[in-house]
Amino acid sequence: MHLYKSSVPKNCPLSRTDYLNLLESYTVKISMDGKGQALDNVRTERFFRTLKYDCVYIEFNSPRELRIALNQYIHEYNTDRPQSSIGGQCPAQVYDGKHHQEVA
Repeated sequence: MHLYKSSVPKNCPLSRTDYLNLLESYTVKISMDGKGQALDNVRTERFFRTLKYDCVYIEFNSPRELRIALNQYIHEYNTDRPQSSIGGQCPAQVYDGKHHQEVA
């Protein structure tokens, strides 16, 4: 996982040293170049776009219903939804190393 410093506002808690140290303790790689390339977060942006259209823009009767739907959607996305960008595998398969194949 990468956190790009350029995408974090200066006064944001994400830029605090103690928070950055916490991320590093979990082996989150932090880019400190500050350039903010357009493609830095393309996969994350694509995921959230899909999440919004497939799940969030549906009307819910309560915050609890939305939370349950989000948890279910993320679980299904990771375990049941093949992605062309990772060779037709589900994210969980690649993360767990199951059926791993070379991805360009």
